[in-house]
Amino acid sequence: MRLGTNFRNGEGFRKLILKMYSKIITYIYCLAWAVFIIAPNNAFSQCATQINLLNPSFEGTPGNNTLPPFWSSCRQGWQPAIQPYSVNSSGLTMSVPIAPYKGSTYLGLAYNDTFGSQGISQQLSTPMQAAQHYTSSIELAIPSTIDTSYYDSAKGTWDVGSHADCAGIYLFGGDSIADLQQLLWSSGIVTSTIWWQKYNISFTPTQNWAYLSIIISGCNSPDYIFVDTIAPLVPDIIHVTINSSALKICSGDSALICASDTGFTSYEWSNGATTPCMYTKNAGDFYLSVTAQNNCIVESNHISVFVYPNAPISISGEGDTLKVYGAINRQWCLNDTLIPNATDSIYIAQQPGLYTVQMADSNGCRQTSLPTLITGVVGLSAWAWLKVYPNPSVDGNWQLAVSENLIRSMVEIYDDTGRRVYKSEIFNSISNLAPDIADGVYIMKLSSGSMSYTLKLIKLK
Repeated sequence: MRLGTNFRNGEGFRKLILKMYSKIITYIYCLAWAVFIIAPNNAFSQCATQINLLNPSFEGTPGNNTLPPFWSSCRQGWQPAIQPYSVNSSGLTMSVPIAPYKGSTYLGLAYNDTFGSQGISQQLSTPMQAAQHYTSSIELAIPSTIDTSYYDSAKGTWDVGSHADCAGIYLFGGDSIADLQQLLWSSGIVTSTIWWQKYNISFTPTQNWAYLSIIISGCNSPDYIFVDTIAPLVPDIIHVTINSSALKICSGDSALICASDTGFTSYEWSNGATTPCMYTKNAGDFYLSVTAQNNCIVESNHISVFVYPNAPISISGEGDTLKVYGAINRQWCLNDTLIPNATDSIYIAQQPGLYTVQMADSNGCRQTSLPTLITGVVGLSAWAWLKVYPNPSVDGNWQLAVSENLIRSMVEIYDDTGRRVYKSEIFNSISNLAPDIADGVYIMKLSSGSMSYTLKLIKLK
């Protein structure tokens, strides 16, 4: 495409030179920092950084076969144009009516069956990182209002016919100018003919490409496309979040801490674990370092796990009477077997063995006391039996169950001073004992003929 100029009295050209000089200084400064910071292929290198293209809106002097500064042609002798411009030759005119999306100029790319596709390349300030996902955007348009003729400088003739039938662009990554190693992204056919249309770019390079190339894709000769303002190549923010099944646990329990993503190449927890999830029984501050596909190492959020200390719990025994201290939600056990309905702080042993108590504290943590051995419980004879329940009692009422041969026995209850506070004869196999007594420990005596049996009764407050 042949271009004219939009500058008047040299003032526009002076401003363009100043702008280019400022961008060159910025480029040199950024490149110096990139060389200092970036360590490619190092497992402990910094994660991928944003790549800012130089002259991303293709500012320059309008004209045909003209390259914008900091860009190189992909094909010698078949260079693109800097738009907008108008030409007039032999009474025929081609004009480009679309104003720039940003700045003063933009890029025009052409496709020709004889010469192929025009394109431009730029060496990046820092290479793309392999396996790192990038996003960007670009403004594209096609010429819809071009006067039915176009001057082909390569042929030296004017072409007449349709324009922009199926044009689009390709983005390639490579190691040098016009090195089209990997197709990174394709726009498809561009259909916007009124104004610029933003196309979102998304790609993941397979290698650390140092060059980016923009190529027109066309199917009819001639095809044209306009390109303006390619945004910085922004790497995805790689992050990892850890979550715990519990932040407060009971002693002996475990918390399961897991990473939110299992797609990383390696995991290293602050406690030395190397799996996406790990269990801990210990209190502490936990975090995770992960390595992504591009060797980027990222540290997660921190999680603090607290372990409740064991509440003090102890059992005292006096004869057949057991008492537990510092426990709520109690459950007595004999030889590791739960004793039904034995949930009070005091329990009178009915038989010898190892007694423990299970309890839950105010934090909901359960623990079991050390065992206490009871050996002094004397049972009844083989032909007689009795049972008192509940014992202890909270209301001073007990049920007395006896074998048939103990019916007509006498039952007496004595307080801790030896004073008798209750006396009754047993007429049934199950009797209700309801003495009017204060809270405390009492002795029940059952007499049958020459035999007598004693049990300890407890009334709780």
